Amino acid sequence: MAATELGTTGVWGINADESGMLISDISYDYSQKDRPVLSKIGEVIGVALWQQKCDIKFSGLIPDSAPFASKLGAVLTIANTIPDHMASSGGKTVLMGLSRKAAQEDFQQVDVSAVNWPLMAA
Repeated sequence: MAATELGTTGVWGINADESGMLISDISYDYSQKDRPVLSKIGEVIGVALWQQKCDIKFSGLIPDSAPFASKLGAVLTIANTIPDHMASSGGKTVLMGLSRKAAQEDFQQVDVSAVNWPLMAA
């Protein structure tokens, strides 16, 4: 059920389920490497930035039809658009890790970790 929003609010919830799962949460962690340039007295006067990436983690329940079936190392198509906080956008998102859980009296769950490299071609 969608929330009823009153007054000034933030962005609510998750836009879409990911393929093969009923998504419960998703997170994006942006990072890059950096190398400062120092003056002769050791003060930072410039910086080089490279190797931007976005680590993505999402979790959810496995539906009884069309369950999550991607393989490690596969290129993923993410249903939820990655927020654009990098200098370059696009690239490829690769499945890096997966944890699948089943328990008595509970639904099966899956936790996915992936990395988006914005400049990676096919």
